[in-house]
Amino acid sequence: MANMPQHERVSGHWMSFHEEGWNKPSQMTDKVYEALRFAEEKHKGQLRDDGQPYFKHITDVVDILLENGDGWEQNLIIAALHDTLEDTDTTYEELNEKFGKEAAEGVRLLTKSEGEPFDEYANRIFNDEGEVYVATIKLADRLANLYDLPFCGNPEKIRRYLAETKRCILTQRCCPELKNKIVSEVKKMENLETD
Repeated sequence: MANMPQHERVSGHWMSFHEEGWNKPSQMTDKVYEALRFAEEKHKGQLRDDGQPYFKHITDVVDILLENGDGWEQNLIIAALHDTLEDTDTTYEELNEKFGKEAAEGVRLLTKSEGEPFDEYANRIFNDEGEVYVATIKLADRLANLYDLPFCGNPEKIRRYLAETKRCILTQRCCPELKNKIVSEVKKMENLETD
């Protein structure tokens, strides 16, 4: 298997998890790997708007954290699991038992409740209950979604997502490196709309 790029991307090799001889990135401890395998199984059969397996989004979020110098094991675990409560049959108790209270609580904070307005959800993450590490993971998630947004094929979804991002994400005072990347993606998307 080819050597991984310098920052040791996970997403470029997500299909390789099961290949014999696959070398895990150095930041991927056994617990992070276990969380990724758990998320892969839980998201099995789910697809993104562009037809890609949903699990690729999970590895994209982990990669964004790694690329931004966040190799803290707990953050990578939470990033791997961040959509399991919202989009699968996973329970809080299951996450708590398998990955511990801190991981389960981080995933809970990142889970948007059914019917919860996005503004309230963002406020909860960035202000009310959130910790800096949860906000960082949310920004990485938003950036991964923005990278894939042009392929969703739904102009209304793109407009709504960009408006939400500007109103609720870019107004937050945390993680300037990630916010700058989000600003850049929003500008690219807005330029595509006007071209």
